[in-house]
Amino acid sequence: MGGNTLIFIIVGLIISAFLGNYIAKEKGRDTAEGILFGLFLGFLGLIILGLLPNKTKSQNSSSTSKPPSERAIKKAANNDLFGRIVGYTILFGIIILILKAIFD
Repeated sequence: MGGNTLIFIIVGLIISAFLGNYIAKEKGRDTAEGILFGLFLGFLGLIILGLLPNKTKSQNSSSTSKPPSERAIKKAANNDLFGRIVGYTILFGIIILILKAIFD
């Protein structure tokens, strides 16, 4: 496999990972889940992620329910932090692979 082909595939997977992150946030799902679906399955992972059900309730029913607890807010913040750590780790690994492919 040529260096240009490898770079093209890696850049495509990076874009899929970021799109997966975005789709997961919009559907109320864990961002790490979106990153992993996009990174490992590419376009197919984005389709699968798009077909998964939303985890958030509709806007109408949430107005009558009680506000989230402090524990739920901390859990959501920890999930977002974990997603960012996973995303940045994968991104730096892919950048290293691209640089290795270019300079070898």
